[in-house]
Amino acid sequence: MIYHWRKRTIISMLALIGSFYSLNGVAQDVFGIQAYKDSLYRPSSASEQIEFLNKIGIEYASAFPDSTIFYCGQAQKLSEQESNVRGIVRSLNYQAIANASIGNISQALVQHKDAITMASTKGDSIILAQSRNYLGRYFLNIGNLADAFENFAKARLVFEKNSNRVGLSEVYLSLSDLFKSQQDYSNSLAMANEAITIKKAIGDKKGEMAALNVLGEVYRLTGNLAQAETSYREAESLAGVIEDEANLALIKLGLGELYLVSGSLSKAESEIFRAENIITRLSNPSIHSKSTLLLGRVFLKKKNYPQAEAYFMETLQTSSQLKQLSLYMESNFYLARLHELTGRDESAAVYERQYRLLNDSIRNNELALQAEKFNFQLDLERKDQENAILKAEEQRNEATIKFQQVINFGAILVIALVLFFSYFLWQSMRARKRVNRKLSNQNQQLVALNDEKDALMSVVAHDLKTPLSNIKSILSVLPELGTLTPKQLEFTGLINASSLQGLNLINELLDAHELESQRKPTIIHFKMGELLNERVNYFRSIAQAKGITVSLNIKENASISTDKAWLGRVVDNLISNAIKFSSSAQVVNISSGINGKEVWISIKDEGPGFSEEDKVKVFQKFKKLSARPTAGETSNGLGLSIVKTLVERLKGTIDLLSAKGEGSEFIIRLPQTFKDEVQLQ
Repeated sequence: MIYHWRKRTIISMLALIGSFYSLNGVAQDVFGIQAYKDSLYRPSSASEQIEFLNKIGIEYASAFPDSTIFYCGQAQKLSEQESNVRGIVRSLNYQAIANASIGNISQALVQHKDAITMASTKGDSIILAQSRNYLGRYFLNIGNLADAFENFAKARLVFEKNSNRVGLSEVYLSLSDLFKSQQDYSNSLAMANEAITIKKAIGDKKGEMAALNVLGEVYRLTGNLAQAETSYREAESLAGVIEDEANLALIKLGLGELYLVSGSLSKAESEIFRAENIITRLSNPSIHSKSTLLLGRVFLKKKNYPQAEAYFMETLQTSSQLKQLSLYMESNFYLARLHELTGRDESAAVYERQYRLLNDSIRNNELALQAEKFNFQLDLERKDQENAILKAEEQRNEATIKFQQVINFGAILVIALVLFFSYFLWQSMRARKRVNRKLSNQNQQLVALNDEKDALMSVVAHDLKTPLSNIKSILSVLPELGTLTPKQLEFTGLINASSLQGLNLINELLDAHELESQRKPTIIHFKMGELLNERVNYFRSIAQAKGITVSLNIKENASISTDKAWLGRVVDNLISNAIKFSSSAQVVNISSGINGKEVWISIKDEGPGFSEEDKVKVFQKFKKLSARPTAGETSNGLGLSIVKTLVERLKGTIDLLSAKGEGSEFIIRLPQTFKDEVQLQ
């Protein structure tokens, strides 16, 4: 009895404090929030209290984000006390949504990623998929479409596998927004309609309202204004039923833009100002930037240029603070038009350049590049498979020829004894000719396929590598042409990073192609310590830039006869990976010695290590593993496959010792003397 009395007292205080945090205003679902608050006063388990606190918090997300942070923060503390992983994950995701809406972008990303880490630890696929959908929404809002699509796709697979209709409906809404941002309206409509069907079936009025709002926006963008107004009005009706003022404001903004497009300026102004009144009461800057942009457009059409410019400048400032890149881009576009109309051509050109840069680089390029890379990878894999099939057929044909030769030899012996068997020999020779013709045709196909693959790699080397190198060269001379603004430096940095990533991928593909050419190793004598000292000195400055220590321990400075260039590439790849996946203050240990007639090399780091799933595919081409570089470096999934191929060509072996979260150690063992047809030099 004393325990329950104390718990009710604590929960009551939380609810009371939370009411002051929300400014005693109307949040989203008034009746729902009150029901959850009433539940806090009744005796219940800790898991139920966590659920009620999280539900109250997420209801406040659009209207009063500070209240969301308060309630979900309390839910997180209680979840940590009870070791309730689901409660912690939901609390982190909901707080991230609230932080993003008030401009705490970096904090929001940290909380979303912490939620995914916790969900992965728990092994709960549904809560992990929900977290990926939330993270995808975050990336979509800041314009990172590639990462957004990747997270939506992973979440959708889990929900479909588990027949989770609630999760599927949320992912459909997310995908609808993503397709809409890419002007893929047919897919956007399809996803929104799928979401509405599920929301109606499960009785989720709030979700149905959100889906109808998206549907109205897509209809408006495709010019179906009558259908758009119908969808908006249905959503407006549902918002009134559940008293969701934040979403009602969004619906009003949609109606305002609809009337603006149709030329009904008075109706547009009325709807937008109604939304603005709600937004002002809710103090939500993320929605406010949308309303100021629309008001600016209304006054621009009414030729009230000073008022329009004031609203556009307010949108520009707010969207910049909140990383709302789409709104930031649009505000630049309309400011360019306004300055043209008012005769300020120079400033109009500045806004126009900013708009075009954002439109070309942020909204389309990243997703397009990822799609090109994916298609290119599929093309290479397809040609590798065709090559393997033809090689297998060639081997079968060679076996057939050998067998045929045996038959011919036997036939000659038989002819010497009995002329009767000459008929069978003649038939056999005809069959051999048919096989030889077939083999000749297949060999020609194999040569043509290899030529096609070589041509493809030539395109990579010349038609892709040269333009990317030119881009980097141009970027290096830009500072000499004049001082760049911080924003220009930011975008030139993004272009430089993308160019470097493309060049790295091309170089690794060319390395893989070179290995497939079956070049023989060039064997020379050298000291292992000489090679390792050279490679460690090369990487030491790179490691120091990340705060990483590289330690070299030559236990026995062995003499070895092998291909020094190939072994150097192996060591470079492994040291580079160790630095890439290590964090500041960690140590990369490199050691070498002799064991019998073998020379061994060890590269050991303190990074994230490899899971059991990672170990299965660690040496395969184009396989992305669970660990990610610690400083945004690129990883194309080719380096370790090249390492394994080179080590095997040198008659050696490579072993991986690792556990998740405990670092990793690669051990290379090579014969001290390489034995092959190649003469020692």
